[in-house]
Amino acid sequence: MACILTPSLKATVDFQGPTGSKFTIKATTTNSLIGITLAMYGPDGNHTTILAGQPFTFTILHGVNTLTVIGLGTVPNVPFQIVETCPPAPDNVLHSDVLSASGHFNVGIEIEGV
Repeated sequence: MACILTPSLKATVDFQGPTGSKFTIKATTTNSLIGITLAMYGPDGNHTTILAGQPFTFTILHGVNTLTVIGLGTVPNVPFQIVETCPPAPDNVLHSDVLSASGHFNVGIEIEGV
C-alpha cells in the first residue's frame, strides 16, 4: 500500500491527503525503545484520541487539523521519527527530532484533508 500523506506546499500545513482516507503512524528510533502513549487528531474539542496498545490509525478530515503525538523513549537525547506506515512500501517520515533530556516527546503535525 502506498503512503497517503504527501508534503504540503503551504507554509502552515505539513502534509495533505485525501479526505476520508486512513493513515497509520508509529514512532521509530535506532538507539532506544520508544513508544507512543497517546495520539490525537482533529479539531480542538472534537478530536479522536487513541491510547497506547491500539493501532494509531486515523481518518483524514476535511480542512487543516492537528495530529498530536505524545510518547516516551528509554534513552534520552537520541534521534527519533514519527512515520506513516505504508507496508510493503517504505515508511513516510512525518517528523524527525531528538528525544528530550527525560526521554519524552510531544509533536504537533498539521494535516490538511483535500
